[in-house]
Amino acid sequence: MVSVAGPKQYPLWDMARKTMRPVGEYTQLYQVLRVDNQYLVDESRTASGRLYDACELQRDSDGSKRLIEHEAGRIAPRDCPRSATRKGRADRCWE
Repeated sequence: MVSVAGPKQYPLWDMARKTMRPVGEYTQLYQVLRVDNQYLVDESRTASGRLYDACELQRDSDGSKRLIEHEAGRIAPRDCPRSATRKGRADRCWE
């Protein structure tokens, strides 16, 4: 779970692109959590309120847990197509 609420954001590096899903560049995110005795739902939303990522952690009656990914309603991963240098981009792809 990643939350970015400030103006300082970074481009994606190759390792993040290979190991994380979904990925996003220059995107402020906040979390909406719903908790009950049997489940926890986590939604990552963009600053404008659009759903970026979501999952649910359920606890069964025997105590076992399972993770359910929710993909319906997500926006596409945010990948800025503008050229970048080691110092970043002159024109960022803000959401």
